[in-house]
Order: sequence, then C-alpha cells, then structure tokens
Amino acid sequence: MAQQTPRSAALLVSPVRRRIVDTLEALPLVGADQTPDRATGLTAAEVGERLGLHVTSARFHLEQLAGAGVLAATFHRHGAGRPQKRYAVLPDRATTASPPDDAYRMLAELLTEALAPREGGALGPEDAGERWAHEHVGRLGSVEQELPQAQTQGQWLAKVGRVLDLLESWGYEPSVRTTDQGRTAEVALARCPFLSLAESHTEVVCAAHRGLLRGALDVFGEPEADVVLEPFALPGICLARLTSSAVPSNQSPVPRQESVRV
Repeated sequence: MAQQTPRSAALLVSPVRRRIVDTLEALPLVGADQTPDRATGLTAAEVGERLGLHVTSARFHLEQLAGAGVLAATFHRHGAGRPQKRYAVLPDRATTASPPDDAYRMLAELLTEALAPREGGALGPEDAGERWAHEHVGRLGSVEQELPQAQTQGQWLAKVGRVLDLLESWGYEPSVRTTDQGRTAEVALARCPFLSLAESHTEVVCAAHRGLLRGALDVFGEPEADVVLEPFALPGICLARLTSSAVPSNQSPVPRQESVRV
C-alpha cells in the first residue's frame, strides 16, 4: 500500500471520500465489455450516480483525493467524443480484506487469554487486551527502559506517535488530530483489520482494542491516560480519544491541524 501523507489520511476521515475510495477499490480487476474496472475507474458522473451525489460534488471530492495522491486521474477517449476524465485507485493502493497474520495472531492470543480459566475468574476482553499489551508492546514499541510521564504537549504527542506506529503494525491506517490544547489526540482508526468481526461482535472486539490502547499507553509511561473508543463514529472507522492526565491545559495552544502524524 502506498505511504499515506497526513493530508491523504485527513481526507479519508471524511465518510464521503472514504465511500468514494471504497467504491473504486471494489471495482472488478478486469471489466467485461464496457464495464468499468479498477484500472479504468469511474467518471465523476458515474461516481455521483453510484453514491447519490451531485456530479459537481463528486468531482470536487475526486479532485481532492487525486491531488493528495490517493487516486489517479487520467483521460480516456471513447469514439469521436471528448476524452473522459476517469478516477481510479493507484495500483499500489489496492488492498485485501485479509488482516495481517500478526494481527490475527494478536487477537487470537488475547482472546485465548480472556477465556483461559484462572483464579478469580476469566478476564474480560478489555482486561485481556491490556494484559496482552503489557506482555508484548514493550518489545514491539522498542521500550528499553521505563518512560517518564509526559509533562508537555510535545512529550505527550511523542507517546501518541508510538501508539500510531503500533496500530500501523497491526494493520490499521491511523490518522490523528489534536484538541484541548494538545492534551487529547483523536485517532481515526481506518482500515480496521477486524472490521467484519467488529461489526458482528462490536462489544468484544472494541473492548479488546480499548484494552490494547490502554495497556500500550501504560507501557509508554502513561498509566493515567484516559482512553475512550467510539465504535463506527464514521462508516467503517472507529474513533479513539486519548487524553493525557498530566499535561496542563493552560499551556500555549498548539496550532490546530486537521491531521498530524507524529
């Protein structure tokens, strides 16, 4: 998959643009006769028709995605008429529905841990996720010594950056923006590797992921950070809000950005 820039990640937080990309990625690899395929893509009018958008609105979103390198825009001539401008996903953006092996292994391990009998009863999914993080995240996140709790916005965002690296290694395409003068990081969790499972077992899967986030922050020296996970805040995208308990809110505000990658 192509490396996402902060701009492209921010654009894909939009549910309309996410639907546009999903529609283009869902086209067949090879179309029959005049059927559009993933290589030729769709025109703005065709996208608008499929998604119920006015052609002007569809074209605006498509141009934004093309300008950010998410889509390719090319002209195709059919017959004697004017060339059609068509939009398609870039070849190296093509994705599969299968989660990475490491992500499946992680989920299997923590759910096995949750079901294992133990003194005091089995763990819940969130506790199992937190326990798994304590046992594994230190190694995955290259934590060689105990990290001090963040006292500034920059120190806190560096911790958030470590969390984003972990999410990417698990198969997500996360993007983040800050609120509350940098104390809260709102992380959009796109490309969930367990999307179909989360849709049918939301409470179990999302609780496990909330525990993973909480445990990861604990390993990174933020045991008192507040973690809130909102399942499917946008179509196919969950939103995690990570708030520092130690960074004072009266610091000079960090300029708000639509998306920041640390």
